[in-house]
Amino acid sequence: MLVRYVVIRNLNRCCRWSVDVLNVAAVMAGLLAVFGNLIVSAYPVLTSRTIHNAGAYTMFLAAVLYMALETGLTCCLCPEYNAKSMVWLRFSLTTASVFAVIFTACYQYIGENLWVEGLNDKPKHLREPGDPGFRELLISSVGEWFLVSLFLAFFLTFAHEFRRVIVTVDVFPLVYHMDEHIEVTRLRPHDSYSLFSSASL
Repeated sequence: MLVRYVVIRNLNRCCRWSVDVLNVAAVMAGLLAVFGNLIVSAYPVLTSRTIHNAGAYTMFLAAVLYMALETGLTCCLCPEYNAKSMVWLRFSLTTASVFAVIFTACYQYIGENLWVEGLNDKPKHLREPGDPGFRELLISSVGEWFLVSLFLAFFLTFAHEFRRVIVTVDVFPLVYHMDEHIEVTRLRPHDSYSLFSSASL
């Protein structure tokens, strides 16, 4: 996401402010999606379901917003830097992800409500086929994985653009350690003997 941001910023030097606004909004939405992903990984579903679900919804909605903003950027940079086929490919992936996130959220909500209404004493991670809400939650999980595959496919569309990107890293030390410039003095055996004998007096 950050490489894409830098590429667009360099392509659009002093040209169109709308491209700059879309570029900044896209990287912010992408970073928000990464933050949601961190919440999902830090709070597993079995330990804190509410926080996990909040992180998942943040991640999915921000990622879909990122896809929409990047599709808008692709459309703005067409035909100078992107072909119309790339615009349509990214638009179709974004449209499919919008439907997938709505589909997943609806089935998740229905499945959770059916599970609660069923008054089942069994822990949620021990659900079995036939339990109330099991089928809906399974469909929601399939929708989540379909959504993730759409995200991956969307990011793979950047591969063609990144072939022309060269990343260089300049490495230089920020701090010099004291032990790098110490002069070592070696004592001969008879010098060290006189040093020890004078210290014992």
